[in-house]
Amino acid sequence: MTRFQHVAVQSAFGPHTTLVAGIEMAGRWWFTTSADSAKVRMLRRHPIATVLMVGENEWTMSMGRATVLDVRHPLDGLADPVAAGLAGVAIARIGFNYVDQLLGYVADRNDVPDQWRPTGRVLVVVQHEHRLKSSNGRLVSATGVFADDGPLPGVARPQRRRIDPTLRASLTAEQGSLLDVAGSCVIGLATANGPVAIPGWWDPAAAAVAVECQALTRLRVDLDRGCSVTLDRSGDRRPSAKIGVMVRGDVSLLGERARADRGPQAATLAMAVLGVRTRRITVWDGFGSETRLAS
Repeated sequence: MTRFQHVAVQSAFGPHTTLVAGIEMAGRWWFTTSADSAKVRMLRRHPIATVLMVGENEWTMSMGRATVLDVRHPLDGLADPVAAGLAGVAIARIGFNYVDQLLGYVADRNDVPDQWRPTGRVLVVVQHEHRLKSSNGRLVSATGVFADDGPLPGVARPQRRRIDPTLRASLTAEQGSLLDVAGSCVIGLATANGPVAIPGWWDPAAAAVAVECQALTRLRVDLDRGCSVTLDRSGDRRPSAKIGVMVRGDVSLLGERARADRGPQAATLAMAVLGVRTRRITVWDGFGSETRLAS
């Protein structure tokens, strides 16, 4: 099965976290996206991004300066000359690593919009400046601004947390099912150094996400700047069959609990529970996406 990554960028409404198909090379993450995509506009305003790669019982997060390489704006490559010089190699490697996804585009060739075709895409390069790695629920390495530990944010007073019913009613059955079932998600959070993304466990009944306490303290997150919670279904190679939901809104620390799902050491693995109050939802279904505001 193809492994994708999540990239977090900074929007005017807090972190914005979406799925990408990228590679690691030369101390950088590389991925392509539509030139007119929201994340490209955001990166041009705030050129810092974080890429999250989740594997089997482990994950790695890399934050750094981001460069958008666009043949229509060749001078942008001066921000990262190494990336500009290796762009052709990176594009070839992305194509090789994601042959199955390219075949999905071939299957959908009659429906692919112009901005999704090669001529409408740009290459985004994110440098490995600050990294955090976790394995089996424990941090195993932390570099750059993540090297030093910090405190957990304060526990918030109870507040109403829910998915806005008007927003929920506007979703298709498939999109809504992503929000209705407990499961893995990615949560985007804000820090003084830029947006970050870490894996979490979505609890639809509580409108909350459980994350590793150790990761939260290393990141020194600013909960006052909101969050994004991304859930997707991307197993089909055809782009028209991929769906996803990104919930954005207010976030608060509700407390801690022990994780009890990984063997005899589980009781020692502390999880922080973050409550989410929805302000807006972005949905994508195939080639289309739309953002809707809470009432």
